[in-house]
Amino acid sequence: MHAERIVLSLLIAAALLFVPCAAATGDAESADRITVSPADDRYDIAGPGNVIQSINDRIYPGETDPISKNIPTGTKKISIRLDWSGHPHSGTDSVSLTIYTPDGGRYGPYLDSADGKIDEKISLDLSDSPSLPSGKWQFNVRGDSVPKEGDAYTLNVLYS
Repeated sequence: MHAERIVLSLLIAAALLFVPCAAATGDAESADRITVSPADDRYDIAGPGNVIQSINDRIYPGETDPISKNIPTGTKKISIRLDWSGHPHSGTDSVSLTIYTPDGGRYGPYLDSADGKIDEKISLDLSDSPSLPSGKWQFNVRGDSVPKEGDAYTLNVLYS
């Protein structure tokens, strides 16, 4: 009986030590149940009626453009396509994307390689089951390393 208590105490102590270690890994994306995955940037995001944001703008060095949109209740997936390619000095500029959820979650910053390619595009899908948080989402586009005249970019967000 005494040996069983010792073993049980050791198991409980090990479990209590494991939880803080797992939480300290910084994997907030799993902890919030939202899955962020690379997406195919060739996917045509201009779907029938579900594009909630299509922005064509210019980003300058050190500038952050905050873009907010409401995501409706019941949304299971958000597809995000940020594209700053097509300028004369292709392959040298750096733009990042940080995503904020209505419930206080933060994802990113994501850089060009977030989708597995270095092509001056960030293509991501965010998903959750049963659904993503509804309400005001914010997409921050930041000019980390762009020329002083800035880079043109397009941000498309599709929900389903």
